[in-house]
Amino acid sequence: MLAKLNFIVNQVLANAKALVVLLALIVCAGPSRANLGTFYFTPFEFAYAGGLSSPALEGSLFALEVHEVFGNPNSVYLSLLNLSDLSHPNISATSPTITGIYFDDNASLLNFGSASIFDQSPMTGFNLGGGGPPNVPGGVGISFFSDYRVSATPPSPSMGLDPGQFLTVQFGLLGGATASDVFQALAHEEASSGLRLALHVQEIGVGSSTEASGSFVTVVPEPGGFLLLAVAGMVLQLRRRRR
Repeated sequence: MLAKLNFIVNQVLANAKALVVLLALIVCAGPSRANLGTFYFTPFEFAYAGGLSSPALEGSLFALEVHEVFGNPNSVYLSLLNLSDLSHPNISATSPTITGIYFDDNASLLNFGSASIFDQSPMTGFNLGGGGPPNVPGGVGISFFSDYRVSATPPSPSMGLDPGQFLTVQFGLLGGATASDVFQALAHEEASSGLRLALHVQEIGVGSSTEASGSFVTVVPEPGGFLLLAVAGMVLQLRRRRR
């Protein structure tokens, strides 16, 4: 788990553009929502040469923000962001692309029937509750069984989330749950009773591996992990101020 956290922290620190996108999303949000926290995704399946150690994965970075909805405590905004580093040789304006978002809700918090797209970058295109494979590729190997999916409008990967783009989906919550409960479920160490999201990402790597695709899942930071990620964000801010 520490190795996964280090992978994510190093990706955040290497990506100065991540902070720009995050701040832009916060500004666009206005007073209607508040960010309760951010989770990052780590790869768990990548078939290209080198597997999970492949250099083709370097530069890729994906995040999930959990937002409280002011005036509607039994609702949550989940924002997916492609924060891949455009300064890295593996990354281009159109790759890698998030084409599938999967929800494994063992906490039974999300009312999937209420799902709606609240906001998204232009020219992204997603379908709620259908399209794509029913489970994230490789998900069975990590006991990830999708209860719901959001898929890019065909043909993918011409549609989906490219670097710098985002998608925000709003869900009603079951049983009087709140956005804070969703955050806690994502941070739950036991996947069998928590909430996980997974991504299917296509066109990973530029040049020799543009046909490669991989699967990513939300990471639960170890104790102190959220603090490390917060420190990483502060470092990004300091770097920008020095430029």
